[in-house]
Amino acid sequence: MRSEPGVGVPESASFAQALGTLKRRGSNILVVGAAGCGSHGSACNRLLGDGSNEARFRLVVATDPGRVASHAERGEDGETRFIVQRDGDAARSDRTYPTGSVIETEMLGVTGAKFVGTLDEFDEESDLAPSELRVCVDSVSDLVQSHDAENVFRLLHVMTTRIRRSRGMGHFHFPIDREEEAARLFEPLFDAVVELRSGSEGPEHRWHLRDRDADTDWISL
Repeated sequence: MRSEPGVGVPESASFAQALGTLKRRGSNILVVGAAGCGSHGSACNRLLGDGSNEARFRLVVATDPGRVASHAERGEDGETRFIVQRDGDAARSDRTYPTGSVIETEMLGVTGAKFVGTLDEFDEESDLAPSELRVCVDSVSDLVQSHDAENVFRLLHVMTTRIRRSRGMGHFHFPIDREEEAARLFEPLFDAVVELRSGSEGPEHRWHLRDRDADTDWISL
C-alpha cells in the first residue's frame, strides 16, 4: 500500500494496519538522511498530502524564509500557513512573502506559542478529521545549530504533542544520518522514522515504526 501518493511501503497487511492507526490517532515522523540525497523535497510534498485530491489544513514551520515561496507556489487545496523561525537581525527584516499567512518569530518559546495558537485556530475553523491537518518542520538541524539542544527538544515536544491532539500528521526534517547522536536524541519524540538516501535508480526511503521496532526494506520514493 501507499501511505501517501509516491511514498510507498511494502505490500504488508500488518504494516498497512499500523500506518492506518497512526493516521487515525495522529502521528509524527522524523525524516532523516543527508540533504544531498535530493529526496527531502519529494518526501515533504507527499507527507503534506499533495496529490490526494483532499483539502488539507497545513502549517509549515521554516528556518529558511526562502522555503515559504516553494510551498506557497504549490497551489494545493485547503489552507496553508507559515511560521518562519529566524535569528537576530534577520528576524526583523522587511522581507515580502508571496502569501499573507506568515508569522516571523525569533525566540523558540514564541515559536511554540504561535504554533499552538495556529493549530487552535484550525480546530476552531473546522472539525478536523484524522490526518486532515498536516505539519512540516524544516529543519531540525537548523534549530539545533542556532539553539541549545535541550530547548529544541522542549519545542519539538510541544509541537508533536499538539499535533497528536488534533489527530494530525507532522513530519520533521533532520537531514543527517540516523545513526548520529543528534538524531538518536530526538527519536523518542516520534512515532516513526523515515530514512532517505540516493539509490542506483533514484531516491529511496525506508520506514521504521518505533513502537513495533520494525523496519521496511529500501523502496523507491
